[in-house]
Amino acid sequence: MNSSLEPQSDHQRHVGQRLRQVLDALPLPYVDAATAMGVSKQVLRNWMAGDSYPSPDALYRLKLAHCVSTDF
Repeated sequence: MNSSLEPQSDHQRHVGQRLRQVLDALPLPYVDAATAMGVSKQVLRNWMAGDSYPSPDALYRLKLAHCVSTDF
């Protein structure tokens, strides 16, 4: 195993932090971001906490709705 790779849980937290940064830069509440992504606020909260990975479809919907980069 390559020791330079992040463990999955660390990577999930990193992706969650990046998602939070993207959403914090938008002028809308998290509930509206969750709606744009087609998920509940709780699901979005879990993604930002690094409990699971965001759905590619949801990230794509966010990208289309708010013209943000989801390359993370």
